Amino acid sequence: MVRHEELVFKLQEIGLNRLESEVYITLLRQSPLSGYKIAQILGEGSSNIYKALDILRKKGAIMVEEKPSTRLFTAIPAKEYLTRVEKQIESSLDFLDKNLPQNSSAIKETKVFKLESVDQVLERAEDMIKNAEKQISVDGFPAMVDLIQTHIESVAKKKGNKKVKIVINSYDGKEIKNCVMVKKSAAENALKIWKDNWLSLVVDGEKYLLAVVCADGKTLRHAVWTNSPFLSYVIYSGIASEMMFSVLVDELKNKDLLYLLDKIREQYAVPLMGTSDLFHQLPGFIKIMKTQSEDKSL
Repeated sequence: MVRHEELVFKLQEIGLNRLESEVYITLLRQSPLSGYKIAQILGEGSSNIYKALDILRKKGAIMVEEKPSTRLFTAIPAKEYLTRVEKQIESSLDFLDKNLPQNSSAIKETKVFKLESVDQVLERAEDMIKNAEKQISVDGFPAMVDLIQTHIESVAKKKGNKKVKIVINSYDGKEIKNCVMVKKSAAENALKIWKDNWLSLVVDGEKYLLAVVCADGKTLRHAVWTNSPFLSYVIYSGIASEMMFSVLVDELKNKDLLYLLDKIREQYAVPLMGTSDLFHQLPGFIKIMKTQSEDKSL
């Protein structure tokens, strides 16, 4: 059963305010009613109810029947009203698309933008994926990959000159058709350490999205998007190198040559990245882990 609050919220999303939504739902459940009766049901002042009724009438959501001693209000059936709203929205979107200034000069400038919601993250990810020309690199926890999988699959179907190469760092062994799936070598440890859901998305080495979403899937911890090719290409190079490392680990393991990896780590990895103990002492790592522990204490 859908909660009443959710119905009110969804009606607000298509243009009604809270009280208008409450009045419309009330009339859908019981019509006709007088303004006085609606005010009693909702526990609102009559003047506010009549204002809401007047707006609903103008928006075509209700009809008014004039009686000698009162006015009775009846809700337009939901399907009929929603069809009308849909046509109005489509017409408005078409008009705005044709007539709004495009602000093209601003988007061409290289900037870093902070995103404010999970919905905004997903909208930006969808736009990046759909407009990819050559290559998409994805390093995302399973929950985040699930959210963008439909868009990835759509682009992955392209063939010929429009084909886009898609490489995904897989943490759970999942396969996505027409994509190159790389089994992340440190997936198990990463999922244990990081309780939030991470997504790094690079498109064509020129656009980059980083999003960190809390375990509840609704709260955005941190998100940035940039159209800077300088930043994006650096991140792309890092993701590509990590993917190649994961592939090499698997190959060495299959051929019982992991001792070579230990030798490489000792000779190169420690001077470059330090030991794992040092990695866990970095201020950035400590700050991120602190935010996770603070969430648990709430």
